[in-house]
Amino acid sequence: MSQAKVDKYKKDKKNRKKIIRKQKIKTVLAIFAAAIVLGALMGVPLGKALYNRNKKAEEEKKAEAEVYDKSYIDIDSYKDWFDNYYTTNYYDLYAGMTLATGGDSAQ
Repeated sequence: MSQAKVDKYKKDKKNRKKIIRKQKIKTVLAIFAAAIVLGALMGVPLGKALYNRNKKAEEEKKAEAEVYDKSYIDIDSYKDWFDNYYTTNYYDLYAGMTLATGGDSAQ
């Protein structure tokens, strides 16, 4: 072996722990960076899809709430409707009856 090769071997042997440590750090950083990139590649489209789905559901709930708000009727018109409905459909059933209260209830 030439003297240059011997010197290089001795230098590498002397710094072997440092070299291995640097290689391990580079490997860990490469794995970490790959995990970050992979997470971003999967997470961004998935997060966007979930956001859009939630936004659409919120809009549907809001639209449904607006429909329900518009479907209520005024209490006076309901009373008029109920009175008309009751008199046309049920008044004849109870026409000859009286309400039994107080002393009349025993008869």
